[in-house]
Amino acid sequence: MPTGGGKRLLAAAALERMNRPAGLTLWITPTRAIYQQTRTALWSREHPYRHMLERASGGRVKMLEKDDSFTAADIAHYLCVMLLMLPAANRRKGREFLRMFRDSGRYPTLFPDSDDPLGDGRLLRRYPELERTSDGGPVKHSLFNVFKMLRPVVVLDEAHKAYGKPAAAQEFVRSVNRLDPGLVIELSATPNRTVSNLLVDISGVDLKHEEMIKLPVRVERTGRDQRDDERIHAEDVREYLPRNLGVPRYRMRESYEIPVSESDRTFQRFGGRPMQLNLFEPVFERQFDTELERRFACYLDEQKALRWWHRVAVRQQGEYHLRGWRRERIYPDFIAMAGRSAGKPHLLVFETKGEHLRDNPDTVYKRKVLETLERAFHVGRMQIHDGPAKGTFRLIFHDAEFPEALADYQ
Repeated sequence: MPTGGGKRLLAAAALERMNRPAGLTLWITPTRAIYQQTRTALWSREHPYRHMLERASGGRVKMLEKDDSFTAADIAHYLCVMLLMLPAANRRKGREFLRMFRDSGRYPTLFPDSDDPLGDGRLLRRYPELERTSDGGPVKHSLFNVFKMLRPVVVLDEAHKAYGKPAAAQEFVRSVNRLDPGLVIELSATPNRTVSNLLVDISGVDLKHEEMIKLPVRVERTGRDQRDDERIHAEDVREYLPRNLGVPRYRMRESYEIPVSESDRTFQRFGGRPMQLNLFEPVFERQFDTELERRFACYLDEQKALRWWHRVAVRQQGEYHLRGWRRERIYPDFIAMAGRSAGKPHLLVFETKGEHLRDNPDTVYKRKVLETLERAFHVGRMQIHDGPAKGTFRLIFHDAEFPEALADYQ
């Protein structure tokens, strides 16, 4: 799969679909940067990768690093995922690999008791390739021996970075195989076809069809004191994107110019009552296209936990909009702001659609964009007033969905 195609997402999805709610999984990354990115994602209970692991295990996930201890009960009752960096798994990388062979004594529940003279014999009959402290000596209580007994599922992220010359590639394969994995899931942009069993090949054409192509942005300077008018600095790019490419900053306009005629009527709640929570007033009936929109506006206005709501009806410069991976902007029907939930402001964005449009291509695309934005809010990537925020982004097709759409903030 090409770079940027979602290899880590596929790895988490594969683990979710294995029907394996407990046991040990080794997730091996090639570099420290990717290790830290993966760790941040998997350790966050709000990240989509972690959600997949939680679903796979029924909410019983135990995240581990190489020096963490764990027990036989953990392996039996939890989906234990250990994150390793490539040097720790690749024999040709030296010292980090050798640490796995040390008799650490960290896993006493996985080995026979010290006062059991026949324990090692039983263990060796079941696992004859376990390493011993010396010829004829006791079995090493090492992480390497734990791996050989548990036969973990191994995820190799960006595995091509471990391959070099043919001899090095073969040595890496032997290093992984010595762990006696039950299954190896290798994810690579450029797999080594001489050593890898290639099952699925996702091309750049496939990514283009799914509109997942990422264009590189080149910067020439990144240092704090290196910004000038001659070379492209990272801060220049950071400022350019929101200003020129429509990246939303979640700011509202302070005023609107709405053409009004004498025949225009203000929009009112049922029973002729005036609207109470609309951000800009007045709101006119002609700003609503369907009865579903009118009923939903009335429903929003009745929600005591909302601070305000706004009908996005005038597509003018500065109006609130969303940007996905297509060129055109998405103007949702409604946005609203709720009071703080768990100490965070809560933005709500809604798009109403007729039931007959539920599965048309435009709706499918907008659903993907809204789901992506909601996930971004939930993992803490978005800010309002320079602080973390929560977000709800939903499609609504009929009145019965009104309560569920607003349930997250109540």
